[in-house]
Amino acid sequence: MELATFLGISLLPILSPGPSSILAIRNSLRHGLRFATIRLMADLAGILLISSLLLSGLSALIINSQSLLIAIQMAGPSYVLVIGMTCLQARQRLHGRRPGQRSEAGGGETRRHDASEDAAQLRACMRWLNQRS
Repeated sequence: MELATFLGISLLPILSPGPSSILAIRNSLRHGLRFATIRLMADLAGILLISSLLLSGLSALIINSQSLLIAIQMAGPSYVLVIGMTCLQARQRLHGRRPGQRSEAGGGETRRHDASEDAAQLRACMRWLNQRS
């Protein structure tokens, strides 16, 4: 594949809006244009790095190495699992209880927390994760 063709095809996903674009818009609204510009440049540098590695033959190496392909396929779900566990641990630290555990409601009686409490806890967890990044 020629370099011009590769660059032309590579520009399509880069220019289309996706999670990175949404994150850049959110960051610019929350933290200002300077912060969003830095994050956007880092995102574009990552895309350029991945594109360069693929162009240099990394994709052929991954396809020909079954163990490397399996390692990469397992890394994605493992990362998502770590994020989920971190979120659950943050929720437990925030509220001192596990999901579905009964909480004390005044007067010694117990009650089960409702969906609005779960939603509030999820929002708190997402804020905590955003502060870490």
